[in-house]
Amino acid sequence: MNSTSSTVEGAGLVPGLPAFLDGYPDGTRMLLEAKAFQPVAHAPIFKAFCRVAGPALDWLKHPTNSAIAIACTLAAPLIGLMLLPLFLILLPAALILGFIGIAAASINTDS
Repeated sequence: MNSTSSTVEGAGLVPGLPAFLDGYPDGTRMLLEAKAFQPVAHAPIFKAFCRVAGPALDWLKHPTNSAIAIACTLAAPLIGLMLLPLFLILLPAALILGFIGIAAASINTDS
């Protein structure tokens, strides 16, 4: 994907930002141009964060995807509570079987 982008200062959509945003998706561009993030916009990791979080913003723009994300976030604690009894049963069972295995392996049969 070759794109020609100019790096002239002030040539972008927001005054004061360079026009290196030409080839970026909309979500990444929104994050890079957001006024709330301007104090940290020059941090080295911020551009990488925007490249990762930008497609998520593009995905969340659609109402159906937003509803799915909200439903999954609300359902996560319920799913965790449903899995809790499974762990409370399997953890002691694994410990008991582990101790039985250690005891069986420590029996000396060379007598």
